[in-house]
Amino acid sequence: MLSKEKTIERTKRQIVISLGISLIVPLLLLTLFYRKKNKLQKVINEKEHELFVQERIKLENEQEIERVLGMLEGQAIERDRIAGEIHDGVGGDLAGIKLNLSKINASLHNEQIDGVIQRLTGLFQELRSISHNLSSHFLKDRDFYVVLAELEQEYRARNEFALEIVVYPREAFKEVSETFKHQLYRIIQELLTNASKHAKAQKVGLNITRHDDFFNIIVEDDSIGFGQIQHSGIGLKNIRDRIKSLQGTISIESQPNNGSFITIDIPCK
Repeated sequence: MLSKEKTIERTKRQIVISLGISLIVPLLLLTLFYRKKNKLQKVINEKEHELFVQERIKLENEQEIERVLGMLEGQAIERDRIAGEIHDGVGGDLAGIKLNLSKINASLHNEQIDGVIQRLTGLFQELRSISHNLSSHFLKDRDFYVVLAELEQEYRARNEFALEIVVYPREAFKEVSETFKHQLYRIIQELLTNASKHAKAQKVGLNITRHDDFFNIIVEDDSIGFGQIQHSGIGLKNIRDRIKSLQGTISIESQPNNGSFITIDIPCK
């Protein structure tokens, strides 16, 4: 009987141990699973938050680009209106005055009147050039390389500063949209206007290089440098807005009386 009792007792202990193990193991597994799940959920939450932040930033950037594009479109419409007024209004009046003077002077042969007619001719050509530059249709179906060459000659004729424009390769603007060329032309115009009005430069170099997926534009001059006013002025703001509309970047390095170095990178597409 004593032996049987010991056997029963041993069997009970084994049963208790087995039951204990059968309870503990699932609990441990459940605890590990719960911890793993919490850890995984935390990672998922973090990733979802990151995606949310990225999407919010992307949306804000898209909204900002849309705002800038809307503003630039409004500027383009106003430029076209002014260009039309100059070409058809003031230009037409000047052409009429020149024609009348020519008729009057046909019998008088007055040299002073001839001089006035010549000045009117020069003024008419200048207004015509201004209206073309203002118009958004100025670049349509034109070789952009030729347009830049004309701009270079225009500044050389003004004798404001020595301008050199280098484009590489020659066909850099092949298969580039009209919108891209229009915005780029306005950016270049603003940069040269800044160099003319504020920087007091003697020499200005403009280099445009097309890489596989972006344009690199470098403008270097021997100016007095950009002051605080030029950095926050309307001209540079317009340049930054146009670059932003093309999803590009701009970097300006300038020291007082030591010239300025501007680098612009714009994606091709």
